Amino acid sequence: MPEERLLLAQNGCQVRFDDQGGRISSQVEVGRVFVDGKGVGDVSRIVLRDRRHLAADSLVIALVAVNPKARKIIPAADLITRGFTLEAEQAPLLEAKKIFEEIVLRGLSDPT
Repeated sequence: MPEERLLLAQNGCQVRFDDQGGRISSQVEVGRVFVDGKGVGDVSRIVLRDRRHLAADSLVIALVAVNPKARKIIPAADLITRGFTLEAEQAPLLEAKKIFEEIVLRGLSDPT
């Protein structure tokens, strides 16, 4: 292909195609953008530090609501995870949730 027919775009180049061909029309700002909840953009150093810790170590929070009079879990036990979401890790988490719920139910059935 002849060099004059090539269009070499860099990161941030907006390329426009029309009936006259393709060309670089303008530049846009590029780089990493952090999304934090509903906000986009600035993320504090503390948040970034916490994310690095979670990426290295992860976190699991066991959560359960109990009706003490009925001695029942309402609605169900849950495990909240941070720092990992790989599908291969989901099966053990489901088993852990089941075990956690069984332990809580056993504690609720014990009258002492």
